[in-house]
Amino acid sequence: MPIRKNKTIILLPIYPKYANAIMDGRKKVEFRKKNIPKTIEYVLVYSTVPEKKVIGYFKVKEVQEKTPKELWDDFGDCGEIEKDLFFDYYKGNEFAKGIVIEATTIFENPITLTDIDNNLRAPQSFRYIDDKMWKKVSRVR
Repeated sequence: MPIRKNKTIILLPIYPKYANAIMDGRKKVEFRKKNIPKTIEYVLVYSTVPEKKVIGYFKVKEVQEKTPKELWDDFGDCGEIEKDLFFDYYKGNEFAKGIVIEATTIFENPITLTDIDNNLRAPQSFRYIDDKMWKKVSRVR
């Protein structure tokens, strides 16, 4: 049976400061400019340089698309980013995406991308995770 791409699970590279804030519950929404699909259910959190590990995952409550101002008004107090950095990030963008976090699962022992799949590399934006990879990851605690 061929492995099907699962369009509900993505791998998302996130700076360690924000990745750790998600995992410890301080950050309740992840802000993005790119076309994050509204159909995602889970996000694998890849903490970028210097950690370079998958530190856990979160269940998605919803993906919202709004103007940057509307997104800030709704989530600025729980996004763990300073207002000026937020608006610099979205400068020139008409729309902004917010991935609202429902629940997190943190790994006691973070894993490398090659622990999931030998050919898995960190994406620039996001990457879909197939069923085989998800089974490996969802067993980690």
